[in-house]
Amino acid sequence: MQKTKLGISASLIAAGIYFLGAINFLPAFILAGYVLLFEGDSWLKKAAVKMTMVVIIFGILSVMVGMMQDVFSILNLTFGAIINKTIRVPLNIDGILLEVISILRSGLLLIMGVKATVLGSVEIKFIDNSIDRNM
Repeated sequence: MQKTKLGISASLIAAGIYFLGAINFLPAFILAGYVLLFEGDSWLKKAAVKMTMVVIIFGILSVMVGMMQDVFSILNLTFGAIINKTIRVPLNIDGILLEVISILRSGLLLIMGVKATVLGSVEIKFIDNSIDRNM
């Protein structure tokens, strides 16, 4: 079992990165930054980058869903004077989608953390290909 410079196994640090990513992004990014700057284990570095990419991708999806209400607000401003009604996102679908995205992100990071405890990895092709291409 490989040890890090902190004296903790690489699998425990990787699991911690994933679990922190599911709980709070700031400490997860700080720990990932530490791994990328000071640790030499390539598997651990890939785990840190993978967590960061998963969090960013789900963040982008959340922003895109959040823009749905902005589109309806623009329609209200444009056509509000013509028709005397306000247009809203039907059935609060944007709120439901945001909750689904949050559940999927947290679930995926928890699964990745459990796999990391045994030096495993969840295979996500486009993220793995991007990491291999750029690291």
